[in-house]
Amino acid sequence: MAWKEYEAFKVAHKQGIPEDLCSFSYTTSSGPGGQNVNKVNTRAVLVLPLSRLSVPPYVMYNLQHTAHHISSPPPYGSLQISAQEHRTQPGNREEARKRLWRIMCEAWEGGLGGVTSEQKMERVRRMEGEWKRRKKAEKEFLKSKKADRRAY
Repeated sequence: MAWKEYEAFKVAHKQGIPEDLCSFSYTTSSGPGGQNVNKVNTRAVLVLPLSRLSVPPYVMYNLQHTAHHISSPPPYGSLQISAQEHRTQPGNREEARKRLWRIMCEAWEGGLGGVTSEQKMERVRRMEGEWKRRKKAEKEFLKSKKADRRAY
């Protein structure tokens, strides 16, 4: 069931998490890049309040236990992601959105069980077939027992 929800989430958010759920701010960057990063606000900081998300409880739990989680605003807190790899605001903004998408996918996948192997699936099919045969034999036995009572 959870795999289906996860697949539906990925289809619904093909282009990533909608920007209207997030807020962006920009600050000066640090590190290499010359004077540009020291003077221009190129570092993008994305904040996503978790209360705006409609996700299963295990996903919310996983999101609250990432390194990007900050405790405000209550009740769920927010995710705060920053990016400063690029020399431009749009480049860093896109990088932050990509990171958010990876974090969301990891949170979804963190609570999903593994994919069942073909051997296990075959074993389950055999067990189901055996159960159906036993159930049918039991019904036949009860049917004949009931028919014997009517014979008198």
